[in-house]
Order: sequence, then structure tokens, then C-alpha cells
Amino acid sequence: MKRWVVLTCATLLGVGVPICFGALTGSLTEKAIIERIKPEGQVTIQGGVAGSKATSPVASADIGKDRYEQTCQMCHQAGLADAPKLGDKKAWQPRIAQGMDKLVKHAMEGLKAMPPKGGCSTCDEAEIRKTIEYMVSKVK
Repeated sequence: MKRWVVLTCATLLGVGVPICFGALTGSLTEKAIIERIKPEGQVTIQGGVAGSKATSPVASADIGKDRYEQTCQMCHQAGLADAPKLGDKKAWQPRIAQGMDKLVKHAMEGLKAMPPKGGCSTCDEAEIRKTIEYMVSKVK
């Protein structure tokens, strides 16, 4: 059974501010309301639980690629602000020669135009390292 609520406006006395209520369509039963406002999906933190279903953690090789695609790709694909492009051996070789620890340090602290953690404020050092390993693997 559908119910309709007509658009209604009233002015608060003494303030002169109109308050309006829009049209509402659909059933007003509790079941129908719950169905309309239910979440579209669930977010599961890696290794966490959504509802009652446990999920398996993402393979560690995928973390670097995922973080690259989510955060680093914006600059490293186009070479913005002198960021070494993914797959550009010439640009990456001097950086790789500094060692992985130095690359991670630069990414964690930020370097030149790159913000700390490459802009991934939620990433920890292990995720940053996996992301760099992913990028380095594209030039080896």
C-alpha cells in the first residue's frame, strides 16, 4: 500500500523562515522503510569481518599494485613533478641504486613534490614498501 505525503511549507512564527517537507512515496511499513535505507554494500578491512562472513586477506603482491593504482598512479603514470614513470628504467635505475630502505624513507617522509606516504595517509610502512616493490618490479 502506497501513501503519499503532500509538499507542505510553513513559516516559523516570529522568524519568517519557511520550513518545507517534500513528497514521500512508498510504503511506510517498518519492513519497507528498512529495505529502502539498507546499505548498498559492506566494507571489509583486509583480514577483517563484515557482518558474520570472514574474508581472506589480499595477497601481499596485490597490495602494492592496489596502492599504486589508488594513490601513486596519478603522478607516476604521467611523470608529473618529475615523478619517475612506471616502467621507465632510465629514471628508476639511480633511485634503485640507493637501495630499498632509502626509497621507502623518501616515500614515507615525502620528497620534492611527493607528499609523505605518497599521499596515502592510511598506508603503513609495509604497504609503502610493497608499493615501491611493485613499481621497481616493472623496471627489472
